[in-house]
Amino acid sequence: INLNNNQVGFEGVGLLSSALRQCPLLTSLNMGDNRIGEEGAGLLASVLPQFNRLTTLNLENNAIGEEIASLLASVLPQCNSLQYLNLGDCSIGVEGAGLLAPALPNCSQLQSLRLCRNHVGAEGVGLLASMLPQCAALESVDLSGNSLLPDGAGRLAATLPLYPELSDLILTSNYIGQEGMGLLASVLPQCRPLRYLDLGDNQLGVEGAGLLASMLPQCPWLTHLGLRGNRIGPEGADWLASVMPQCAELLKLDLGENSIDSDGAGRLASALPRCARVQFLNLELNAIGHEGAGFLAAVLPQCRNLKHVFMGGNDLGQEGETMFEMVVAECPQLQCLDLSQCC
Repeated sequence: INLNNNQVGFEGVGLLSSALRQCPLLTSLNMGDNRIGEEGAGLLASVLPQFNRLTTLNLENNAIGEEIASLLASVLPQCNSLQYLNLGDCSIGVEGAGLLAPALPNCSQLQSLRLCRNHVGAEGVGLLASMLPQCAALESVDLSGNSLLPDGAGRLAATLPLYPELSDLILTSNYIGQEGMGLLASVLPQCRPLRYLDLGDNQLGVEGAGLLASMLPQCPWLTHLGLRGNRIGPEGADWLASVMPQCAELLKLDLGENSIDSDGAGRLASALPRCARVQFLNLELNAIGHEGAGFLAAVLPQCRNLKHVFMGGNDLGQEGETMFEMVVAECPQLQCLDLSQCC
């Protein structure tokens, strides 16, 4: 059942809950963005235990609050088949995170957990981090927008190597800074299942980019690296370019909004032909200019697997755009070249 974004509200949830009692074979329930509030979430929680085959539950953006998090925690272990749980933007807070944390290991089939934008902070993530390694099937965790700060990054880093199956970790917009990046970077080589890492909008700066780059050669299994909006500048781009060829499995690199100029673009361009598997490159909203465009355009024909390139918002000018247009015919693999807002 998919009722996402329908403004169902508390009254609608009451009617729905009565009907759901007659659907014991339900496998998926999407109630995201419906303003159900605490009372509505409570009604839903009361019927959840009868759905033995429920694999997907989405309650995102419903402001269920800390109190209902406790009720959910009491019934989730009875949802024996639950694989995907989305409680993003639900105002759970620190207390709610603490109530949920002990219940999650009892969800033995849980593979994906989204708790983004819940104000759990460093304390809340510490409570979650102490329990999540016991979730044997857990593969994906989204804790973005939770104001973890360096302290929260450190608490998470202390347990990351203990996650047996964690392949996707999303930590965008958490203000972890250089200090938090250092704490996370120190344990990344021990996280062998990790494939997808998104650290966008975390104020890493040049130093944070350097700390991450120093560890990347020890993480050759990474396929996705998201660093959007971290102000790494040309020096940070240089740090990354120096190690990118050693990331043998890297498929996707997002460096949008990072104050990378033509010099930084040149350093990246020198590394790209040696990144044999990269398929997606995002450099939009930087300061690359027409000179940087020339560096990148010159190497595109050598990047045989590069399919998607985003250069929008880089003030390339007509000269820069022309440089790219001249080499497109030599890049049969290229499916998307975005030059929007470049003049």
